[in-house]
Amino acid sequence: MAMKPRERTPPWAAGAKTDRTREQIIDGARLAFQEFGYASTRVEQIAKRAGVSRPTFYVYFASKQDAFLAVADRSVERLDRVLEALEALPGRPDDRDLASWVAELFSYFDDFGVFATVWRQAAFADPELQQSGWKAQRRWATRIGRQIDRLRGRSFGDAVAQGLAVEAMLEALWFIAYMDGSGRGRESAVATATAMLRSLLANT
Repeated sequence: MAMKPRERTPPWAAGAKTDRTREQIIDGARLAFQEFGYASTRVEQIAKRAGVSRPTFYVYFASKQDAFLAVADRSVERLDRVLEALEALPGRPDDRDLASWVAELFSYFDDFGVFATVWRQAAFADPELQQSGWKAQRRWATRIGRQIDRLRGRSFGDAVAQGLAVEAMLEALWFIAYMDGSGRGRESAVATATAMLRSLLANT
């Protein structure tokens, strides 16, 4: 995301302990935002889920918005790794290659899929979030679309539109498995996603 959180400087030297506390707060913020939504989340709820005190929260972050943006940064970092894995697939991936990547993407959605929905809801009331989120989504969609073209061996229209369509398809399949809550539902969703990707790549 283009927006950056305004983080406070800890009153002690940076190191493993302060890094762990900061990550604890970011993870607690993710859980709180996913549970209550952006508008209803309070700093006290973030601190509780992070296992820290309210004053400790304010040592690291100036506001709940800054914690929200820090969670978004974590989401971006994690998605970058998922897209790097897509870019590392061989030119003729087999079904195991595709299923492995789908499973990695689903793991990302496990951690940040609900948060992405909270971000979209928050963006309705915040034009800055809208612009930041849309620019980031275009970048991700472009990377996905270009990789689909590479793996197929030919271009298939606009890379952004193709990337958005693939992302939406995979997120919808993940959500069905998430709501199902069973291992069998997850396996079925991964298998379906793999088959759909295979069909898309075979479309010459």
